[in-house]
Amino acid sequence: MNFMRYLRALSYSRSGLMRSCAVILLAGVLGAAISSWMFRADRERIWETDRSMPRDDRERLYEHWFWDLETLLSGLEVLPEETADSFQAFGRRVLAGDHEALAELKQRAGVDSVPDEGVLFLLGLHHMRMGEYEEAAAAARRENELYPHGIVRHLAVDALFRGGRFRELAALSEDPEYTGALRGGKMVRIAFRLGDLPLMFRHLLIAEYEGLRVSLLILALLTGGIWAAILLHVYPRGGLRPIRFWVPAALAMGWMSTWPTVMSMIWMEERFGFVEPSGNDFFEALLFHTLSVGIREELFKLLLFSPLLIVIRRDRQRGELDALMLGAMTGLGFAVEENLGYFAGTLAGGISTSRFVSATLLHAMLTGTAGLALYRAVRDPGKWLADSITVLAMVIGLHGLYNALLSAPIPGLGDMSYFYGAALAGAVHLFFREVRVQGGMNARTVSITGLFFWGYCVLICLEMAYTTLYFPFLESVSMVGETALAGVLTAFVFLHALREPIGD
Repeated sequence: MNFMRYLRALSYSRSGLMRSCAVILLAGVLGAAISSWMFRADRERIWETDRSMPRDDRERLYEHWFWDLETLLSGLEVLPEETADSFQAFGRRVLAGDHEALAELKQRAGVDSVPDEGVLFLLGLHHMRMGEYEEAAAAARRENELYPHGIVRHLAVDALFRGGRFRELAALSEDPEYTGALRGGKMVRIAFRLGDLPLMFRHLLIAEYEGLRVSLLILALLTGGIWAAILLHVYPRGGLRPIRFWVPAALAMGWMSTWPTVMSMIWMEERFGFVEPSGNDFFEALLFHTLSVGIREELFKLLLFSPLLIVIRRDRQRGELDALMLGAMTGLGFAVEENLGYFAGTLAGGISTSRFVSATLLHAMLTGTAGLALYRAVRDPGKWLADSITVLAMVIGLHGLYNALLSAPIPGLGDMSYFYGAALAGAVHLFFREVRVQGGMNARTVSITGLFFWGYCVLICLEMAYTTLYFPFLESVSMVGETALAGVLTAFVFLHALREPIGD
């Protein structure tokens, strides 16, 4: 009891919060230093393994040619030195359309004896450039039979895919040698082309969760768990009890809503060619992120939230607060699963801290607001339908604006991606406007402000410790610390909307 009174005093005091956060962060820095010392052997082993990967000249050449053809890279810095008579120079001439080089290549590939390594691969690349996908696949598969290599297999798969030979690819996926080139994301699109939804869903799960690191799962769950504790704290004492068992259900619904979202993304890309613009046109980015990303993500979150309307109370004020909060939990479930994808592609270094103060909060605010609008429209369509449609349009628009500000420069202003805070502020305003209307924000034993800062500091500390598995101590602290400072904007936006009385 004395401890709870002490926590209350700390959480409602600016100086108390500053001191307690300083203690948490200092403990986190010390813990990161200890973990850096403990992980030093693992860190050296990880990087040494990466450096010791076989990287002969031919492999680097394959990489360069393959990715250059895909226009993903202009070339690699680790290419072998080029001489006039080198195979690399010969390959450049072939891919540039030199007729003499091409004639020589076909002669070398068509000899009765086994062609030299790389010749059939180069021939396959030539066929790919010419749009002759069947010939490209045949050359690449023959090259792989003679000189097995992962990039050669990727070329064969790419050629078969572009040639529309999806059933052959589905059969090839059973070949253990081609599993790596076909597993997960590639097979999702192949299954879509075949119209095989069960196969598509199975490989979607493989792409999402195969090789998932437990440490990253913990960080992702923590980003959602902290916000869940913060937002549910607005209930008056005892107000959460009737729906407490439905909170994890809402989180699970939000998690599952990512699956149809990804499948709809593939449908839009494959059927209509609606892909994210590669240029720096802000208005193109705004159009794409509003009409594609915003619509599909917000509608599928709302669709998976809708079964929870059955368990939300009929009482006007409490029912609306339940809809608002269970909607927010659905948004958090979506954000947690989405965060896993972002975390899996990095070595930490501040990504979980960054997502905590940006997209995770955004998803909770937007889906909470949309969930309340849906509840009102279902309960009293005559009164609320037009207003609910307006709110949903605002939610989708804010989502699109947020993404566009992060992905393209503003005309005449350049790269001012920190303007995303304007969209975040709009989402937070919509949400907390409703919280205050529903009678939330009652004084609690521990302030919401305290929960926010303590949770944020704990997340920073854990990510610093995790980052030391891959980077030295000072570098880890610097990387996570710089990202954490960027959270000042979110802290201001959130706390301004909160308007919680905090003393000195």
